[in-house]
Amino acid sequence: MRREFLIGQWRVQPDLNTITNGAGSVRLEPKVMEVLVVLAQYAGEVVPKEDLIRSVWPETFVTDDVLIRCISELRKIIEKDPKHPQLLQTIAKRGYRLVVTVEPLVPQTQETTNAPATHVTLQPAATSSPAKQSWAQRHIAGLAIMLGFSGAAIVAWAVWPEPLPVVTGATQLTHDGKRKDGISHHFLAADEHYVYYMARTPNGQALTEVSIRGGEPAVVPNPAASHFWLASFSPTTSEFLAFPLESSEDSPRPLYVLPLPTGGPWRLGNIFADDAGWSADGLKVVYSNGNSLYVAGRDANNSSRLAELSSAPRNFSWSPDGKLIRFYQSGKKDGLWEIHSDGTGLRQVLGGIGGEVPGSWSNDGRYYLYDGFRDQKPAIFALREGHTWRPWRKAQAVQLTSESSLFFNVVMSQDGKRLFAKK
Repeated sequence: MRREFLIGQWRVQPDLNTITNGAGSVRLEPKVMEVLVVLAQYAGEVVPKEDLIRSVWPETFVTDDVLIRCISELRKIIEKDPKHPQLLQTIAKRGYRLVVTVEPLVPQTQETTNAPATHVTLQPAATSSPAKQSWAQRHIAGLAIMLGFSGAAIVAWAVWPEPLPVVTGATQLTHDGKRKDGISHHFLAADEHYVYYMARTPNGQALTEVSIRGGEPAVVPNPAASHFWLASFSPTTSEFLAFPLESSEDSPRPLYVLPLPTGGPWRLGNIFADDAGWSADGLKVVYSNGNSLYVAGRDANNSSRLAELSSAPRNFSWSPDGKLIRFYQSGKKDGLWEIHSDGTGLRQVLGGIGGEVPGSWSNDGRYYLYDGFRDQKPAIFALREGHTWRPWRKAQAVQLTSESSLFFNVVMSQDGKRLFAKK
């Protein structure tokens, strides 16, 4: 439940869609109240229009006009002169900013009065006068008041919602009519400038790139790529983890590193693996050999086994902070699994819904993108991560595409604003 808070002279009650001051109360439309709650959550900061729309209309396509009307309604209430706003500012080409002090209010207990917790004062005992209070008494009272303010802020920060992602449109990047399903048909990767995929050719496959803004695809000038099955890409080091095509997929294969855009492949120590993935910084590798899960340095040094699993893990992705590894595991409990990079905390994600295909994290670690199914129909999902510093925040999956869109092999752009996928 969203808590009440103060903005200047106004008391905001989100659950009642009401805002009150000494002159009386005003009822807000639910969406207008949600806009106000998000702006108050980031008071003093510029909130982009896109983030406001994603937060308030998470699964609905709306235009800027809808948001502008909500802002206008708020200004009519909280501004002395709505035509010259001082409290709810428009920041040109960026978004909106609430520049008024926000004071969260905490729930009252049976021992408190009707005054909000942030306004609590401590009275001295009846046998003492203020002049006779000790140094310790005065400072303990001051400390209690400060804790009252801090506690209120923490409660409100804990319950206010975070923005949810929403897909606002789709743009076709390639128009060459060629199939994007080379031998490494599941592979898709991106860096700051290009999207990479394997294109089918008469002789097999070719590593191909296209600008993240679209355009004419071009073959990457590294002929060695056509002889490898690509497993993972590191945008940080511009290197692929790859397996030779001539090696059998029925048993662990030698693991190689293939640099971009040119350069010969080099063997990663004496590692044999069924699948592998880079860490976000490109300094470590996670790989599987049979049912065993391993981690090693980028030069194959310090290899250690993390876990022995019930079936072979595949399709690895590593969280941006390096603490969590996700992968797919088949068998009785098929689906998305995760384990901490120190080998602890093995668990199945989302309670074992099944059918999830591991994808990738956003750079800030707030969302995990993956292919999945809802009612046996494919779609792309974003998993809003829980937080170790806010354990009450539960992971929440949001469907980003409709079942009819048939996008797959999703990967997020480096700036976190776009998704790239095949269709």
